[in-house]
Amino acid sequence: MTTPNTPLSETRLRLLYEFTSKASSSLNLRTLMTHFFNILSKEVEFDVGVFVVLDDEQVEGRTYLRPWVDAVVGKKFAQSVFNRTAELFPVVNADALSRIECSVLQGHNSKDRNVTTGADYDSKTVTELQLKCWGKVCGTLALASPDENTVENKITFVELMTEHLELVIERLFTRQDIERKKLTNILCSMTEGVYLFDANGSFTSINPIGMELIRDMCEFEAECIDHSFSSAEMLSLHTKDCTFAAFLSKVRNLSEQEKTGTFRDEIQNSAGKTLSLTASSLSHDDGWQYGHVITAKDITEERMLQKKMIHSSKLASLGEMAAGIAHEINNPLQSILLNTEILGATLDTAGNKRLERVQEGISRIKAIVKDLLIFAREDTTDTQNVDLNIVIEKATDIMRHQLKLANVNVRLDLEKRPLIVSCNRNLFQQVVINLFQNAKDAIEESGTGSAVSIRSWLSKDKTVAVEVVDDGPGIPKEIQAKIFEPFHTTKVVGKGTGLGLSVSRKIIEGMGGTLTVVSRPEKHTTFRIDIPHKSMVIDERRSNRHREPEYGKLSNLAVLMVDDEQEVLHSVCDSISSYVGSIETSNDSIKAYGRIKERDYDLLLLDIRMPGMDGTELYDKVIKLKPTLADKVLFLSGDIEGEKTAKFLRECPCKYLPKPFSSKELLMIMCEMASKPKQRQKESATVKGAGLNG
Repeated sequence: MTTPNTPLSETRLRLLYEFTSKASSSLNLRTLMTHFFNILSKEVEFDVGVFVVLDDEQVEGRTYLRPWVDAVVGKKFAQSVFNRTAELFPVVNADALSRIECSVLQGHNSKDRNVTTGADYDSKTVTELQLKCWGKVCGTLALASPDENTVENKITFVELMTEHLELVIERLFTRQDIERKKLTNILCSMTEGVYLFDANGSFTSINPIGMELIRDMCEFEAECIDHSFSSAEMLSLHTKDCTFAAFLSKVRNLSEQEKTGTFRDEIQNSAGKTLSLTASSLSHDDGWQYGHVITAKDITEERMLQKKMIHSSKLASLGEMAAGIAHEINNPLQSILLNTEILGATLDTAGNKRLERVQEGISRIKAIVKDLLIFAREDTTDTQNVDLNIVIEKATDIMRHQLKLANVNVRLDLEKRPLIVSCNRNLFQQVVINLFQNAKDAIEESGTGSAVSIRSWLSKDKTVAVEVVDDGPGIPKEIQAKIFEPFHTTKVVGKGTGLGLSVSRKIIEGMGGTLTVVSRPEKHTTFRIDIPHKSMVIDERRSNRHREPEYGKLSNLAVLMVDDEQEVLHSVCDSISSYVGSIETSNDSIKAYGRIKERDYDLLLLDIRMPGMDGTELYDKVIKLKPTLADKVLFLSGDIEGEKTAKFLRECPCKYLPKPFSSKELLMIMCEMASKPKQRQKESATVKGAGLNG
């Protein structure tokens, strides 16, 4: 465009300076063009102004009406401009042009004119200029004036303003391009997905993480993204089934008031992957809605951790409840067990066989209660030399019923000789149960397979090997390397947390061993544990219980038993009274303390959980009163796995015996205690465990 060499009036120079000042502070095209038409309207008579600019295939445009122009007339003129623009720029979407909005230019040169509703503007009253940037056409600017003379008289000023406008647009595009590159770098480096939508609801930009998250979430292999960036097309493909598309639908249907704020939601696909989505409006001070920016964050692991914490909280509550259950069950069970022993001495052979079945039932109940406590309160610290075959048999007994209900057969092929390792028996048992559970679930869900076998042996390199093998569907090769990762699971949502195998491997590695897997898809899966072999000797504490007690050591002892359960007192007293010199009982710990003050006892049998003053408090008082009794106290409890009780027993030098126990077990420990000489007063001034109230 060539600027005529016509001198500018003072008014036009002032307006040009005003536009230069406004343009320098404009950060976007729409603001710039609003300043342009507002300032132009002070000098040029026109009814309608229209601009359309194409920037990197993105269309920007707006229609400006004077107050006296009927909106229908203005829109009709604007549409004629849009039609010519669409011919000039074939890449421009006609629908995008049709959605360009109108604004009203207020208060300049109105001259009390009547509303214009008349005939169409003709070529003589229309000024249409091409906008160029760097020598290339980038848009159109059009003015519809009230009469031909108005256009001719003002054309010089319009051209001058337009030429200056083109320079500003070039600088604006350059600055926007720099900012766009910065934004692209930022978006590409973000760990959250970012999606930009224009006011029409179409994608304008997606960062790489955002694309990856949609592909992970989409049930249709992200065809909505691969085919088109238009959210409208995405919604038409599979709105009902695509969780991401459903979220976009919610955003598009927000009320005008809601669109100006922030909208949040969480979506989850059938595989359990969870995204947290936040949609924030993009708007300008003048009220134009640019669209929305949506951020997406993968919170699958966070939600899994929350579920794990909730599960842990439930286990903690279960532990407290289990302690009470154990105490209430084990006390009557104790009385039943000892009374059956006493009854056995009076029965014939047939009667004793029946009694043996009763005692087997008691043993099963005892084991069930103990297992409940073990699983509710996991102990990870204590280790001992144990025979792994015994632990495996125990785990098999626990799982046998579940496996039977799932129509899964169990086969045991264990080494005949003891396989002694140093480990926490409860945790190793948990690992074996986890492997059984995984095998059962795989067979059940796939409908393939019918058996799981476990075998053990001592390998040549002096390690104990244990294999759990199932004939289920196997593990696909592509995920075999991932199954020990935390939270990786192939089970349906709610079926598993993906923590079982990772925790199991951690437990085995903590024992100095390894846990590995070999699987042939559609054939079988083998989990193998290798753990160092220790010796052929089980802990002395355990082996001593199989020796015959030396009952003669008890014949001169004075024993006091304190327990709040009267039936337990009677049954214990009846079962051991013939072996000890004397035995007294008390179901009140406070009264029992009074007796201890008045006379000397050789052994004290104390229950731990009692009303009023419990066994640990009574112990504290006794050893302060008579320190020589510090190692002559035997604790009897129906819940030795309780957190406070377990802590007390670990730190206290006294022996303990869990209920229910046999008379032989009780007499054996009493004989061990009677064999130890009494501590001298001086050596017992400070006793480990004093002051504990576990």
